[in-house]
Amino acid sequence: MNYQELGIPEAKAEFMKTRLKQMLELTLAKVAAHIKSPATYPLPSNPKSAERLMLNLYQRSPKHKQSSFFDKVETVTTLNPTQMQQRFGDLAAVDLKSDKACFEQIRAIQIPETYRFTELEKNKLTGTAEKKFSGKLNIGSKLAAQKTPPQPTGLNPRTLSLFVDSVKCIKTQDVFKDEISITGFTIDALGQSNVFQRINVGKIKKEETKQIGIDIKDFDLRAAGVFPQSFLVGFVVTDKDLASEEQVAENAIVVAIIGAVIFEIGLSMLFLSAIPALAPLAIVALLTMLLGIGIYTFGFLIPVAILSDSSGLVPDSFIFNIPPVIPIGTAFSRQLNAELEGGIMGLKGNYKLNIRWERTA
Repeated sequence: MNYQELGIPEAKAEFMKTRLKQMLELTLAKVAAHIKSPATYPLPSNPKSAERLMLNLYQRSPKHKQSSFFDKVETVTTLNPTQMQQRFGDLAAVDLKSDKACFEQIRAIQIPETYRFTELEKNKLTGTAEKKFSGKLNIGSKLAAQKTPPQPTGLNPRTLSLFVDSVKCIKTQDVFKDEISITGFTIDALGQSNVFQRINVGKIKKEETKQIGIDIKDFDLRAAGVFPQSFLVGFVVTDKDLASEEQVAENAIVVAIIGAVIFEIGLSMLFLSAIPALAPLAIVALLTMLLGIGIYTFGFLIPVAILSDSSGLVPDSFIFNIPPVIPIGTAFSRQLNAELEGGIMGLKGNYKLNIRWERTA
């Protein structure tokens, strides 16, 4: 999929990528300054703010890696106004000494008219997201919808469940085998996030498939009170061979939550104050995959070694809409790709996650 297929001019897509990078850079610079001078550079009180999450990631990192954590942003607070303008453009107006989150300050800065999305572009992107992520039987998932024998159904669906069915190793990160686990988060139709319990897959070899069959989340379809509803999931695959199992898993969860924050910011950038009712989370997930925004958005800032045992953030989204009725037991299977960086001798691991969205009640 490319920009043209979405009806998005390349210049606008590149602007989004650059702006997100600058937003993250300013946020990380603020955290770096806070560590050295907390009174001068206070952080937002919200524990889910990007600043607090990045500080959490820093504090969880091994001591010998913390020294290089902020290498690429440590000079930001030493720049004069002219230099800030040259480096960040209109985002130079962000006050790093304010206790207001950088993302919140940036939301108040108007995007130049040239880079705003037209209604036609927004509508085309919305339609693309619906086709890619919809639960409708005729335009469902990457893989064909798989139907189990339907039970009595009606127009009052109660539960959408998300399963991790299996994982296949295409290529190991280590020479012979990896020992992996899966972590991540979900976001429901009301925008509420939840980190699901880590799945320990265990040791796995090239071309081996491990059956998992775990229900990681049951979404309440009655909570939002309206259809369509969209749901988002972000997976992180971690290799336990090369670092502390608990440390790697905790780091992956923290970065996954930061990824959720990035989704929210991307949505606000795209639609400004006019967010459509139809599946905004799905639209952001689509942009995330298209623009390559995920964990390794941090690669230009945070040393890869800190996250070397983790994959990028692997997102998926699902739109549940009625009518037509989706019978109980109807499942939509997806196959997601996860890449692991930083293995022995530069080896990169590759895994296929087989997941399933299913109406279960």
